[in-house]
Amino acid sequence: MIHSDDHAPPHVHAIRRGGGEAKVTIPRPDERVAVLRVKDLPTHEAMRAVRMVEEHRAHLMLAWEKIHG
Repeated sequence: MIHSDDHAPPHVHAIRRGGGEAKVTIPRPDERVAVLRVKDLPTHEAMRAVRMVEEHRAHLMLAWEKIHG
């Protein structure tokens, strides 16, 4: 999820139904994905969020830029 009232750096919130969240950066091509915060989420689910951002980074960055300019 990308919040419209969010701030830099570009990032997504991976939210688990029932609670838990990982905040993960959307990196430029020359950067690595970074986990900014994990709250009430098992490590394997946070790593799943990282893999999903890695796989979809171009699409996610386009969405971020569309929302935040």
